[in-house]
Amino acid sequence: MAEGGMPVEARKATVEALAEAVGRALPDPAWVEALYQLAADDSPLVRRAVAGLLPDLPDTAFAPLAAKLADDPNQYVRDTLSTAHERRKEGHRKNRRRRKEVVDFRERYRAFEAKFGAEAARQARSIGNRQFDLLVGGTLHDMVNILAPMRGDLVMMRNHLEVEQPGQVACRAKVERFLHKVGYLQAFLDDMRAYARVDVDTEKRKRSAVADIAREALALARDSLKATGMATETVAVELDVPDTLRASLYPRLATVALMHLIRNGMDSLTEGVAIKNKRLAIRACPHGTGGVRFTVEDNGPGIEPQALQELRAFTPGKTTRRSRGTGFGLPTANRYAEAHGGGLAIKSQPGKGAVFTLTLPASEETAV
Repeated sequence: MAEGGMPVEARKATVEALAEAVGRALPDPAWVEALYQLAADDSPLVRRAVAGLLPDLPDTAFAPLAAKLADDPNQYVRDTLSTAHERRKEGHRKNRRRRKEVVDFRERYRAFEAKFGAEAARQARSIGNRQFDLLVGGTLHDMVNILAPMRGDLVMMRNHLEVEQPGQVACRAKVERFLHKVGYLQAFLDDMRAYARVDVDTEKRKRSAVADIAREALALARDSLKATGMATETVAVELDVPDTLRASLYPRLATVALMHLIRNGMDSLTEGVAIKNKRLAIRACPHGTGGVRFTVEDNGPGIEPQALQELRAFTPGKTTRRSRGTGFGLPTANRYAEAHGGGLAIKSQPGKGAVFTLTLPASEETAV
């Protein structure tokens, strides 16, 4: 890519935009090829920008770009590449440690349950969750109050940079990226706060119209994704919920839990997936006496076995999405199901979509 065309700062901004796109979606060969060409840019500043973003890319994009930059003539580019390799290794080590911690917790929980009984284990876990709510709630409130004025200032700065003058294009691009990061952090805190808000002592079960809950959850999921710029209208939604079906539920918890499943399914279908007829089915049927069972099924790319195993652990903050997911959606849905005495099950195979089953019994004492 020659020096005489697009300015260096603009080419660096292009690198970051492409890296964000690749990290957010399934790798598109055209995006990866564009980054590969930028890795051969005349400016070492651009090549260094490519090297600096490598740790956040999926393996299929990382390998060819790292190989391309391995023999770069510029020492700073090679040093940045070396740092990228170390960051990636450290990321893999952290993931292994986290998986081990999840396994250790499960084993300790099962040992406690075997020794003291299922009810005692459930109560102990409830106490632990309540402690999390108390410790985190105030902190989340303060952080949201800090983010709100930051976002307002960034919007004002962006509006002042609308004139196409030298230097302002690159500056506006940086402000846009800051806004994106602040928006992601806001979403992360919102999801974290939703995870903490599971105090059923302040809510009452109600005999609710399940179809109304499903429609509200669908609307919330669509609004949430549209706010991130995603085109949810490309997904055909089948809503198969009888208008006559009633269930004894915590309405807010049930709605939010189902919303997360719908949002997750739509997200998997709208993030650059090359599927012609994208479909999402939302169904509900009675469960036991007075309960309900929802299923949310998509025809997306499915989930790899390792990622599926990690998702089934429902570890808060752990996400298989590289830049948009907060890692609290499915754990929140599972936690809200457990508040009903139920749970969340996930089935998937690569290339065959995914099925999420949310079971909400009518009594907390009812097993899934």
